[in-house]
Amino acid sequence: MSICTRYTIVSATMHQGNLLSYDQDGAHVQDRPQPANRSTLATILAEYIGGQKQTEVAETAGLSKATLNRWLSGKSVAPYHWDGLLQLLAALRVTRAQANRALRAAGIPTIDALHASQLERASLLERWLVRAPNNLPAELTSFVGRDDEVIDLAIHLSQAAVRLVTLTGPGGSGKTRLALRAAAELLDAFPDGVIFVGLADITDPAELMPRTATALGLADSTDASPEERVTAWLARRKMLLILDNLEQIIDCGPALVRLLRSAPGVTILATSRVPLHISGEHRRAVRPLPVPSPEAPIETLAGNPSVKLFVQRAQTVDHEFALTTASSGQIATLCARLDGLPLAIELVAARTDTMSLPDLVSRVPDVLALAGDGPRDVAERQRALRATIAWSEQLLSPPAQRLFARLGVLNGWNEALAIAVASGPDLSVDDIPALLATLNDANLIERFDDGKISRYRMLATIREYALERLDATNERAATAKRHARAMLALAEDAPPYIPKGSRAGWFERVDRERANFDAALTLAQTTGETLLLARLVAALWPYWLEYPLGRIGYHWLTTALADADDLPAGVRAELLTGAAHFELPLARHDLVYEHATEALAIWQELSDPIGQAHTFATLGWARITTDGPHLALSLLKRQLEQWQTTGTELGIAAALNDIAVLHIALGDFDIAAPYLQQQHDIAQRTGDPFCQAHALHNLGLHALLRGDIAAALKDLGDAVTRLEAERPTFLANTSKLYLTTAQCLSGQLDTAEAGYRELLERHERTGDRFQQSLAILGHAAVAHRRGQAEHAAWLCGVASTLLHASGLTPLPAVQAFYDRELALLRTQISDEAFASAFARGAAVPADEALGVVLG
Repeated sequence: MSICTRYTIVSATMHQGNLLSYDQDGAHVQDRPQPANRSTLATILAEYIGGQKQTEVAETAGLSKATLNRWLSGKSVAPYHWDGLLQLLAALRVTRAQANRALRAAGIPTIDALHASQLERASLLERWLVRAPNNLPAELTSFVGRDDEVIDLAIHLSQAAVRLVTLTGPGGSGKTRLALRAAAELLDAFPDGVIFVGLADITDPAELMPRTATALGLADSTDASPEERVTAWLARRKMLLILDNLEQIIDCGPALVRLLRSAPGVTILATSRVPLHISGEHRRAVRPLPVPSPEAPIETLAGNPSVKLFVQRAQTVDHEFALTTASSGQIATLCARLDGLPLAIELVAARTDTMSLPDLVSRVPDVLALAGDGPRDVAERQRALRATIAWSEQLLSPPAQRLFARLGVLNGWNEALAIAVASGPDLSVDDIPALLATLNDANLIERFDDGKISRYRMLATIREYALERLDATNERAATAKRHARAMLALAEDAPPYIPKGSRAGWFERVDRERANFDAALTLAQTTGETLLLARLVAALWPYWLEYPLGRIGYHWLTTALADADDLPAGVRAELLTGAAHFELPLARHDLVYEHATEALAIWQELSDPIGQAHTFATLGWARITTDGPHLALSLLKRQLEQWQTTGTELGIAAALNDIAVLHIALGDFDIAAPYLQQQHDIAQRTGDPFCQAHALHNLGLHALLRGDIAAALKDLGDAVTRLEAERPTFLANTSKLYLTTAQCLSGQLDTAEAGYRELLERHERTGDRFQQSLAILGHAAVAHRRGQAEHAAWLCGVASTLLHASGLTPLPAVQAFYDRELALLRTQISDEAFASAFARGAAVPADEALGVVLG
């Protein structure tokens, strides 16, 4: 082998055992670890024991030294002593992937199989059944073959020196499935989580970090870029990120390098049709499945991965399909012609319910003929796969072909959306449900259940071909426009927005179709359809506000307002109202007043009470921080009047809430009481779960600040239970803060400390420094009650830095509460000691504060 800076090591041919190869750019390269199936149990155990003394290892594992010696000498013959081997692996503290490697070498089932069938060994398996936080998508079909590659890849990823691995190969070769299987083996190796980031529907490298932030559960923020948020979150965590379909945003390499340098505990597993060509990249080419000779005996064919995959997929459309002596040679021939490409095999196997095996053999051309079709600027196997998709599509009826092509514009869909986008004079609405079933049976689309409703999706490779077909008929622009109109109809199909009430599932429907909405917004912007864009944004801003997606929402609002001069008055007013809502928490008061005042004038001209109510509320809360509470109170009361004219009880409850909270914040507890009671009565009468939780939250806060701790514990406990059963919101975290404070005041210090820590971890996701400062002050309250006055003073200093960085000030009653706590603390420590500890805490930079407090 010649020496060069880029080289490839291929440890096995496509048809012999291991199907992966990898190469690595850079001066420091290492030979690839031997695949799991190339090592004996003796060599594996010797590797795991390393320099440890065998006597001590045997004693720790509860084994005799003679047994360990036999295993290490290779003299033992399978079956091995299962319990003893598991005890040894546990004593060696190996990872799940390493344990599975040893179990496979010993001829013993892997951890999952043992757990499912050997309940008496459950205690021995516990250490490897730990599941770190993850969002790995459920597999819709069984995984066939590549067992050794899965373990080999998982072990490679668990090495400290390996930070970035890219699985390369043509579409449909099984990169994603291999990545997910390997990730499932690593849930014990990455304690902070294993996170899947799907990128199939984006083409702009700038969208990588926003998509990653969403997958991590980080709230969108207008005061920090997505890259800054992701980097800060990952900086002190040990996590595995799976970035799927990176070939569409291949220029994202520099961002990945920055992330890996800033987050030393993060490992990235990427899938891409082409390498990333960035520093530190380890590449593994995912080869097709090995294919057998058609002349091989049926016993050999039954164990071949390509044949097993064909049979399993054929059985999904014909449960009586089986591998027989008569059929085995034909199946092997088809697998060989399809070059072992998993997706191609699945597409052909799906036709066994309508075509006989002899017909398939006669109609499916061999790989060279398939590769002759398609673009010449892509790899041969990619052309072969494209031609296989074309062959499958050409077997469809003309209506099914039209539906297939039109579905290419969608990013996941339900039946109603398919009808809205694809139906027309040449495609009946009534025919679409049956045609969807046909496409699903042909493996050209996938039907799945998202937990609430049935939906469909299309693999990225197949979707590319569908869009090609749409382009060939010059229908793409018209279909994309129908798609955007369908999304507008969904966006505008919502009850009036009321911040303290639910929208009858509308938020959830919008969230489910978020990728489709993104496509519709982008289409409207790029085609210059100003009104379409404005109407979409005007309808969607409550969703962006509630979830919260501040950066995204404010971007679209300002974009739409830039060309809003000729818009209908109601649409412009809605955009102005939304912009003011987003500007309020940013303390951009000049813009709040400008936009809300203009919106109010339009709403008044249109005699729209709901629009007026929203702007009165926004102006009221803005006035609290600039002109004092009295003018604010009059504006909030005008909000109440507008809701009362509509008779909308949830709107009335929202206005009562605002007035009550303002009085509570001012310490006017008696004045607040009747407003709280009216809000509670409406919540009970309407049965709206979010309104009920909000009413309990307010009652609990009222009780906490006036000193009724028992009532606060009850009402806030009920509020937290209700809110956390729903979608997470800002209010859920606030209720948790007040409940934890009530627990602290009642002497439940361990519970309170755990609660404040949980809140800090939650607010690390939101980036809310104001709430972080309050949670750290809570930690200080726990510390000084335990007699740790100096530590409490230090925490107060840390909190002061975060509070200053937030730009916000606690409202009077809340500030008075913390002033009382500070006075109690200062009775336990001298002024000099307090000042010194406080100064040390205040010197901690805001960006580092959470990491220091959480340790």
